[in-house]
Amino acid sequence: MPTIPPVLLGPPEIDDSHSTSVKVDLAHNKIVVNVAAHDPVGVVDRTGLVYYLELWVPESYLSGTFVLLDTLEGREVPKRVVGGTVVFLGAFFEIDSLLRGMLDSTVPSFGQASISVCPDLIRPYYCKAIVKNNEVTVSTEVFTSRYAMKSGIAESDYEAYGGVFFDKYIGDGKRFLTYKPNRSKVKWNQPEYLYFLTNYTKQITELKLRVKVKDLEGKWLEKESLQLSGVNSMQVYCVPVGMKALGISDAMEYSVWLLDQNDDVISEVRTYVVEQRYKRYEKVFLFENSLGVFDSFVSNQASNVSKKVSKQMGSQFVGYDYAASASETVVTERMAAKEMVVSFDWSNGRVANYLTDFLYSRRIFLQTDRSLLAMDCVSEVIATREKENYRGISMTLRYGQHESNFSDLPVLTGIVARETGWRAVTSACQLDQRGRRNGLTTVLMLEKYYLDDNSLYLPRTLKPNVVGEEGYLVPAVSSSCGFSSTPFLSAEINRQGTYVRQNCGDALVGGFATIVIAAGAWGSTISQADANAKAEAEWQGMNTQAYANTNGTCSAFPWAYVIGGGGVPAGRFWVRYQTSSASATNNSGLYSDPSPNTAGNMWFCQPAYQADQTDVVAPNVWDVSYGVRSVWTFFVYNNNVPRVWKYYINGVLKQTVAITGVNTSINLVVLPVSGDRVFFLIE
Repeated sequence: MPTIPPVLLGPPEIDDSHSTSVKVDLAHNKIVVNVAAHDPVGVVDRTGLVYYLELWVPESYLSGTFVLLDTLEGREVPKRVVGGTVVFLGAFFEIDSLLRGMLDSTVPSFGQASISVCPDLIRPYYCKAIVKNNEVTVSTEVFTSRYAMKSGIAESDYEAYGGVFFDKYIGDGKRFLTYKPNRSKVKWNQPEYLYFLTNYTKQITELKLRVKVKDLEGKWLEKESLQLSGVNSMQVYCVPVGMKALGISDAMEYSVWLLDQNDDVISEVRTYVVEQRYKRYEKVFLFENSLGVFDSFVSNQASNVSKKVSKQMGSQFVGYDYAASASETVVTERMAAKEMVVSFDWSNGRVANYLTDFLYSRRIFLQTDRSLLAMDCVSEVIATREKENYRGISMTLRYGQHESNFSDLPVLTGIVARETGWRAVTSACQLDQRGRRNGLTTVLMLEKYYLDDNSLYLPRTLKPNVVGEEGYLVPAVSSSCGFSSTPFLSAEINRQGTYVRQNCGDALVGGFATIVIAAGAWGSTISQADANAKAEAEWQGMNTQAYANTNGTCSAFPWAYVIGGGGVPAGRFWVRYQTSSASATNNSGLYSDPSPNTAGNMWFCQPAYQADQTDVVAPNVWDVSYGVRSVWTFFVYNNNVPRVWKYYINGVLKQTVAITGVNTSINLVVLPVSGDRVFFLIE
């Protein structure tokens, strides 16, 4: 019988209109993992506790297989006493230096005129904590996977932006990865690049560069320019936007932005003003900015170039004829260190502030007529005269390669080398932007070989299979890589958010919005907990006031609700609750104290605090019924904002209390009876 391929069940439909940006850690800032203290109550003698943290990273570019990078060992920090309470903080591990070791920036190729990817700039990772007591493992914990990028921000900004920089600032702002001021000047021969991070839950499969050019007559022309298919999520893409790369010749200025496969705008608009004037001493530099990508800048000041030549001398025997041309010494080795002193000066404060990034750069290149020359910054002097609004920098740059010979040859053309190609070495199932297999298999690594006889190129040369580069192999359909074969798929989340709709209008009361993350919305190759944590992160990202204002309920007098399906059970009353206070949402509750037990939904009603419970539900659960009792108390947790608490029975207001403090306990003056419909409102 013929083999029947497995059914490839498709992923659930995802509403892209609520796309959120994914968080990314800054590897050039501190990344600290806190492992919670093990059993602070049960373990009294803590001298034998040792904490270990394993750091797991992908084995290669786009691989879903993780390998152990390193294992760190640590101890608990000393316990603290806070307000009379002993607090155990656990162990702390700094992992940023380890993550930086697996990350690297990608230098644009000389004369690059197509969109490319930076394969090593951003990578996922996860940590596993192991706690041992006297060498016996007592607990393990696998942390949710995260992403790290070879980027950093100023220490003064880290406290405010460290946790939200790539999602709230870069992602939500659709920003390119640069601090260069908009409407910067460019020269016709100046390479210029913009970098875009695809850290969105919305699927982006294509990047299209849109260009709008203002010609010398002041007329505008808009067109599509560069394009790249096969785009992956959580990658950084380099987009050349210099005049040569875009084919722009005579222009006053031009603007660029990115579109996706649906022609939706996904980036900010950047505008460049064309510098028409000839500058005699101009030099074009590329430098790696603090975000790990490359900006360009032009120096128009005359520079001084010097060569410091050093030689090693040896002795030799010259015979006994003592000829005048003979020398008893010989040069055994010679080397020249070439340096350039270059200056920048400007009066624009924005440019001056931006070029601080040039001083901090880890990699600098000088553009020549045929290549990019590596430069090292030896020293710099910064001059500022605020009264004259003048700022300047003088830098000494050393050429990255020493010279030991001289030549002055023209650009080489017309040489035909033995043809080579690239072939697959390793492959894996491709993952979509949500970590789920998408029915395709992708080649991870390529090796170089000769086309004429298929022999291996020596020395053996391997590289990642990167879209847009030479030898790239497109993904292929594979029945073994379908959605349903994803190792771990997230469970459904279906619960109310914590924000109340605020735009319902007169005579209507806003309610909470229910946020649903479908089962299988996220996937993982690590663990079920990792897949579920990603879904939870999306829920948290959607739990906003804006979402509630669009999707929350609007009810006319919600305190007059009815219960279908037979109504309220006999001997019980129904309870609903509504508040616009985020703090009260998760901490307020209802309870009753008469013996034999405490009923309600407060924390002290829960099984962990009392036995033989009846009429106990989880905290923050309100659309339920309770048994009739002789006393009921409403506990309000507030945030010191004046509010009004109201109590309704069957749609009729029975009690009103002004709340001014944090904790307020209110006894119900009218007790509900069998069949009543109770409604609590905090305005």
